[in-house]
Amino acid sequence: MLLFRSLVRVFLFATVALAFTVQKPKVDRGSINLSIGDITIQSGSFWSIFDNTVSIFKGDLWVQKNAGFFITSTNKLIGLKVELASGFGSIRNDGLIVFNSLVSITPSFYKLIGKSFLNSGEIFLVSSGYGVPTAALLAPIWKNTGSLTFFQNKRNNGVVSLGAPGLKIENWGQICLFNELYKQTTHIFGDGCITADQDSSIFFSNCLLDIDSRQTVYLADSRSSVRAVALAKPKTFKVAGFGNGNKIGLDLPLISPFSKSVIYNAKTGILSLRVKGFWGQDFNIGLGYNSNKFKITTDNSLGLLSVPWGAVYYDGPVPNKQIPSNCQPCKPYPSPPTTTTTKTNAQTTKTSTWTGTFTTTVTETDTPGGTDTVIVEVPSTPNSQTTLTSTWTGTFTTTVTETDTPGGT
Repeated sequence: MLLFRSLVRVFLFATVALAFTVQKPKVDRGSINLSIGDITIQSGSFWSIFDNTVSIFKGDLWVQKNAGFFITSTNKLIGLKVELASGFGSIRNDGLIVFNSLVSITPSFYKLIGKSFLNSGEIFLVSSGYGVPTAALLAPIWKNTGSLTFFQNKRNNGVVSLGAPGLKIENWGQICLFNELYKQTTHIFGDGCITADQDSSIFFSNCLLDIDSRQTVYLADSRSSVRAVALAKPKTFKVAGFGNGNKIGLDLPLISPFSKSVIYNAKTGILSLRVKGFWGQDFNIGLGYNSNKFKITTDNSLGLLSVPWGAVYYDGPVPNKQIPSNCQPCKPYPSPPTTTTTKTNAQTTKTSTWTGTFTTTVTETDTPGGTDTVIVEVPSTPNSQTTLTSTWTGTFTTTVTETDTPGGT
């Protein structure tokens, strides 16, 4: 019996030791061990960590609603390494997560491999763009109803990886790419949006997997692109923002002596790209395009194999510039808190309340012949202000004497 009680105590101690909860604003600097089991950031609090070069989680990470978790590098030489060891935990974010290695000239490494990934809040993975960084959110259970932002200062050969290869991800929210390449390796379900901005690319590399026709790719600038592997049975991808020089392409050249490679249906808004007659893909780009303005080109985006004459651009503005309803504007990444104190208002207001009584004697001496109209407003509540309005057409001298009662405060 004593042995059993001892084992229970040891088990309870281990359970407590393998959980860490942040209940109030917390700022740390320098090296910190985050391999401490489950970590929870409670609502109304945040944990802001600076210059912890290597952060390895070995447990669940849960950031609650109205809570924040920040890991920031101010070291120009060493990029952040943030990792969730494979199979050790899950990620649930209902608040705000920001990993920022923007100032570092060496590549960042963000690789979170969990049992599940659930995001209803906002997540920002920020890198400088030097070298070949890693940005991976991998889990067999993967669902986004919030927003995910992958940001780099400049484009490189790095790849954004989501989900577990061959399985599915659910995107009902917003995914934003800035100077990034996202390579699809999973089924994609949901009516969410993936925005390619600032020279970003989206590559549907395994089109044998299901890709929801409601999922929208939004090309937000003139240098962004989308590419899909050609199939004998084409799929239809929903693409918004096509125009001004951005590109849609395949993994094969569009030059064919046997048939037309670029076909636009003005009634349905479907752009069909074909190789050897029937291999290709369809893209729902919307109505209003002029078929004479589609031009074949080469997409030389970094991280993608260059396919000569494998892409199309539209030599004109986007006919419908409205952002799709299921696409949200991509937000800039927020700055991390540097202190646990907040200053909401520098002004100090003092209120004084009188609890005693006083007597006021007013003596007025006017000049002969003048007229005086005096209006006195006496409030019904005690200790309130009495308003006296006087209109005098002559001149007078007023002497006021006030006497208060002893003991008043």
